[in-house]
Amino acid sequence: MEISVVKKALADAVRAAGIDIPRAGKLSCYSHSPAAPNVPAFTCGQVAVDPLGTFGQGNGPGLETLDITCAVLTSAADDDAGQRLLDKLISKDGPYSIRQALIAARGEPGQLALGGVAHDVWVQRIDGYRMLSYGGEDANYYGADVLVRVIGD
Repeated sequence: MEISVVKKALADAVRAAGIDIPRAGKLSCYSHSPAAPNVPAFTCGQVAVDPLGTFGQGNGPGLETLDITCAVLTSAADDDAGQRLLDKLISKDGPYSIRQALIAARGEPGQLALGGVAHDVWVQRIDGYRMLSYGGEDANYYGADVLVRVIGD
């Protein structure tokens, strides 16, 4: 799998959900880690590659696994409104759910995920609910890390 293509597909999947937040507008979705994101935002960041992610079948190698640490950023201040929005964005479902957007990107049974880019994708874990230093020294945003696992060739 080409990592930049996978990260773009993740950002596109969340963008396609059309998450529109009152008084904040559309959720900004980035396939990279911008120095100054327009919040609220979903960003794709650190990637861990397991080239032997699944066991090989027959004579060929298995599929590789990518663990991509994404960030959900809501506010430049440690305020109640930013934390409540973060709760909605990382919830299992609802009109602001990033998790629901990523689950939808898995496709129908028998289809490839992320518009044909991967075999499967899912949210592995959400943690790090805190003020994140992001971009520059003075760039702090309230947010959380979302570990997304992608399996493919």
